[in-house]
Amino acid sequence: MKRILAALLLAIGISTLCPIVNAAPIRPLSESDLLKLLAGGVYPSRVADLVEEHGITFAPTEADLSSLRQAGGGDIVERAVRAAGHLVMQQELNLPKTRPHTQAHAHSLHYRTRSPSVPASLPAKPANNFSPVLEVGGGDIPIGTRINPRNWREYQRYMPTGMIALFRGSYFWKMPADFEMDIGGTTALKPSRNYRAATEEYSRQARLVLLPDGHHDIQNYQGGEPFPNPQPPDKGDKLLADLWFSYIPHLVAGTSSNPLTICTQTRESYSSCIKLSYVYRQMAYNTDPNVAMDETGSRKYWYTEWMSIEEPEQLKYTTQLTLYPKDNQRPIEQSVFIPALRRWLRVSLTARCSPIAGTDYTQDDFKRQGFNGGIGSFDARFLDHRRILALAGSYDSVTSDFPAGYYTTFGWPKPSWGRWQLRDVDVIDVRRIPAEQAGYCYGKRIIYEDSELHYALWEDVYDTNLQLWKMGFIAQRTVPATGLGEVPGAFTSTAWDVKSGHITNTSTRSSGRRDMLADADVPGEYQDLNTYSTIAGLAEIMK
Repeated sequence: MKRILAALLLAIGISTLCPIVNAAPIRPLSESDLLKLLAGGVYPSRVADLVEEHGITFAPTEADLSSLRQAGGGDIVERAVRAAGHLVMQQELNLPKTRPHTQAHAHSLHYRTRSPSVPASLPAKPANNFSPVLEVGGGDIPIGTRINPRNWREYQRYMPTGMIALFRGSYFWKMPADFEMDIGGTTALKPSRNYRAATEEYSRQARLVLLPDGHHDIQNYQGGEPFPNPQPPDKGDKLLADLWFSYIPHLVAGTSSNPLTICTQTRESYSSCIKLSYVYRQMAYNTDPNVAMDETGSRKYWYTEWMSIEEPEQLKYTTQLTLYPKDNQRPIEQSVFIPALRRWLRVSLTARCSPIAGTDYTQDDFKRQGFNGGIGSFDARFLDHRRILALAGSYDSVTSDFPAGYYTTFGWPKPSWGRWQLRDVDVIDVRRIPAEQAGYCYGKRIIYEDSELHYALWEDVYDTNLQLWKMGFIAQRTVPATGLGEVPGAFTSTAWDVKSGHITNTSTRSSGRRDMLADADVPGEYQDLNTYSTIAGLAEIMK
């Protein structure tokens, strides 16, 4: 019922703000029409659909595009207007006009056929059945290109919003004057063979459902990727489910010898670091060899995360356990062992917005895939399919000695890490469902989700007034694992908090080039389920 009402309101809004859309014959849209639609709250993806379907009356200038961005149109409207602008210019020059053929939907962006102005070197349709985004005025970035302060604007179409802000110097944190990004080829990043087999076997039965209270749920999920070819309706929610259940090894760990390191830096150059041992365990929906699909049987959790502070000494043994219920409608459970009290305490649900150990990450941020809020309490809207610059794969990350290997204390990788690549991503707008938005810290989270692994490669997070608050890259890394080959899960990331003037840098790579361990490589003492995946295990700390 809520979705029907929303659709009716959207239809009323469009007919009120722009009667020409419903009139016959339909005429192209002026810049004023587009600004009215955006000011009236029409989603940018819907405005882009209208531009594609009806065309525009003006040849857009950079000033026009700036006005549309400031009105909330973002990259998706700019791209549609640029493409439509080429058609207007072709008509004015009496050139043959290419008429895009699209079927508009309120919740998805449909892609145009290539116009004559686009180079023929545009990549072919990817194997995952997504259509390529029209790249106006240029194709892919040639291998060997060096992006620097003099030429970065030529490549900003491949940059997320937050990355562009860093390049432009819009905030205190900005790209250094001597930065360089070297471009290499795009590498294939596939989940494990068993995970792909599970996708083939089980994905046909998975169903996304909307419950009466506004929550989402996944029915009949058994393992693998729930929606390998997500389509409207609710394409964004399906992509969020793919991220939530994306492939991870059954067991990953960092010990006192290869800990997770988190360093924070203030604009006054004060910095501090903590090191944590960790054990992440997938207990159900497993696809790794020699592991039961559900090793817990009737237990109610499918995944657990255990983290314990190793350094500094005064915080040692402080441990957090997060339990993820199989029932997507149950809240994620968190408990913390406090050494001074020699006991564990359950964390309130209101702590989802609390910072983790003094960092710029909240509980809803901190997960290797890039999102930790769950799928029940969030709506996700599909915005775009595009290519962005990313560090991913088997690049050679520096160790945890931040800021060594970075540009000053800015947290941006130096070229010695490896070459950046263009990766296909699906962009989704994730928001708390309206009934639970009150008191929540974020207004929206824009996730640039890798189309192969479904891990987040970049995120822009906005406050409740929809002002940019945090942005960050997540350089997803693969590591070798015995019996598995190369597996994802290791990462290095930097988040910039533009409100507080903080940086938080996180890496699974530690001194001696040691990184995340998976499955059989995890030391035996860290494989015990009760110690590292249950409340009973918390109660045994320091005994």
